[in-house]
Amino acid sequence: MVHISGGSFLMGSPDSDPDRRADEDQYSVEVSDFRISRYPITNAQYASFLTAMKVPATGEYNGKRLISMPHPFLNCTYANNEYTWNVHDGGENHPVSGISWQGADAFARWHGGSLPSEAQWEYACRAGTKTPYYIDLSITSLDKYAWYIQNNNTAPGNGIGTKPVGGKYYNPYGLCDMMGNVWEWCLDWYGTSTDKRVLRGGAFDSPATDCRSAARFSAEPENAGANYGFRIVME
Repeated sequence: MVHISGGSFLMGSPDSDPDRRADEDQYSVEVSDFRISRYPITNAQYASFLTAMKVPATGEYNGKRLISMPHPFLNCTYANNEYTWNVHDGGENHPVSGISWQGADAFARWHGGSLPSEAQWEYACRAGTKTPYYIDLSITSLDKYAWYIQNNNTAPGNGIGTKPVGGKYYNPYGLCDMMGNVWEWCLDWYGTSTDKRVLRGGAFDSPATDCRSAARFSAEPENAGANYGFRIVME
């Protein structure tokens, strides 16, 4: 977990951003101090949670879909009246994917934390920057900071898909994979009259514009998309 000192910032995109979208209205937001996981939650971490909670091989628990099965890295065995979740194919340190908002929220609560609010997520991602990305693309390459569609299709490993966390440069707050790899669930609803939750950050199959600090996406809480993951916060 990384400590983030609170403060105020302009959330969203200015009109001058050529890639700005209609749902990125800019306004001032104040956030308090919080801690956020340095990386997205990994397959190994999520497997431990599923085992501890005795989640069956379907990936459903108390009538809620936590994780999409079958999964590219996780499998479940049943013996002696116990469900044990394992990670295979060397995917221990890949960010867990195929996670619903319900599954992300359940892990965060089990860990004694919560999902980040949308404001916390963007504040942590921006790390004091005001540019579309937390780097200046005229100085450095997005490829050095993010796994996204432009560099993932020729990446070593399993082709297009998640890559181990921590493999790219960190943002000014010491966080990694805030851009690309997996979309990250946030605590918030996507608007006041919707049944969808917010995702942020872009994913391994996203264009660069989805990796901007203000870029937003949404999905139903039970939707466990193949490129959906998360990280958690502690107050």
